[in-house]
Amino acid sequence: MEGILFKDITKIYDGGVKAVSNFNLQVSDSDFLVLVGPSGCGKSTLLRMVAGLEDITAGELYFGNKLMNKIHPKDRDIAMVFQNYALYPHKTVYDNMAFGLKLKRMPAMMIEERVLEAAQVLDLDELLERKPRALSGGQRQRVALGRSMVRKPKVFLFDEPLSNLDAKLRVSMRTEIHALHKRIGKTFIYVTHDQVEAMTMGTVVAVMRDGVMQQAGEPTYLYENPANLFVAQFIGTPPMNVYEATFADGAVTLLGQKLPLSPLQIRRLVRPKERVYAGFRPEYGLRLKREGDKYCYSAVVDLVEELGYEKIVYATFDADESCSATVVTDKSTNVRRGDKVEIAVDPEGIYLFDKETEIKVLDRTKKFYTD
Repeated sequence: MEGILFKDITKIYDGGVKAVSNFNLQVSDSDFLVLVGPSGCGKSTLLRMVAGLEDITAGELYFGNKLMNKIHPKDRDIAMVFQNYALYPHKTVYDNMAFGLKLKRMPAMMIEERVLEAAQVLDLDELLERKPRALSGGQRQRVALGRSMVRKPKVFLFDEPLSNLDAKLRVSMRTEIHALHKRIGKTFIYVTHDQVEAMTMGTVVAVMRDGVMQQAGEPTYLYENPANLFVAQFIGTPPMNVYEATFADGAVTLLGQKLPLSPLQIRRLVRPKERVYAGFRPEYGLRLKREGDKYCYSAVVDLVEELGYEKIVYATFDADESCSATVVTDKSTNVRRGDKVEIAVDPEGIYLFDKETEIKVLDRTKKFYTD
């Protein structure tokens, strides 16, 4: 198979509700595509159209050169992993993994070979005679993965498979699924509302909102160069700080202070207007004042989150109490709730978006940092 092509894919339900609108994307063979966005954005509907569980209202879906719109789900050579595992409670791990192969009347020796191979990869060797009720959540998820693996499909589909696991298991299973993708080299399409999962697992991330794809690309590119304000605020933890500002004469005016842009930034402006949103990442766009910092704002600390390896400081600006800042700082920083601080702004770290359209007006490609 030579990848998957989404060509103007649209889904409209009875009553005129448009769940997915003109989705276009080329997914290379062996890519790990993550569809991410808030609840109701259309990501699961899109996955179900790939699986053949939802009809495509308009557009074309290709697996390689083959049009899939009318192909029955059982003939698509896909495997789907659900968040509720969908295991048979009365069957053993072995029988759950072998069930689909038995339905295909595959020879018993081949079934055993495939099940044992998958069990070894997923560390299920010692659990094959257990039933689902005797397994942990993470083990059940691995059995569901194994049941998909034994079929040797061309495409793996995951519909929020980790949402029922606790935080520690989610991290562990993220690692396992990522390693599995590298090991078997198949196309994975993974749906989640968790941007941390998207950033850590995907080779390609597609951000969706209200049925429309906002941007797709490598995770780092989306973080560094978001196409619009929604992507900028959705990708990144903690979320980006965003403020209303104005732009004129090569400078951004924020809370009464002018922040000059560099010549390189000015060259990378894309049809800027006077009214803009200015964004700063908590990790590097803003920081607590250090010696030599030039552009600073007085603020009062509202909350300090101690994370062990770092602290997250939440503060309100004196100049405008409706404006607040989130700053990631070193664990050794001595600051408490109620403290008066100076928050420094780095103009080199600024993101700019049109106030009306919310589309970026400052191109921050990777080259931006190396010119």
